[in-house]
Amino acid sequence: METKLRKPETGRFNNADHVEYHEVTYQICVKYASSIGEQPLINTYYTALQQEVAIYKWIRKSEFTKKKEGVDYQRDSVYIGMTGIVRANLK
Repeated sequence: METKLRKPETGRFNNADHVEYHEVTYQICVKYASSIGEQPLINTYYTALQQEVAIYKWIRKSEFTKKKEGVDYQRDSVYIGMTGIVRANLK
């Protein structure tokens, strides 16, 4: 039986699943930080993740989402950059 990993469609996740997905992804990045070799990007990713968690807690009580959208974009941009670096390092 062949196992194939699929790219997650994070845009379809609800807020709670989105936060959980990126918390797990961050833990993976930390575990393999030495092979990735991009600690500044990992630190930036962590900062954006912490902002999202704080906003997620806040947004559950509010209807204002503009700030969350900005943090989502920043975090996803960093994640895309890190995955590109990992792919290049694995080649």
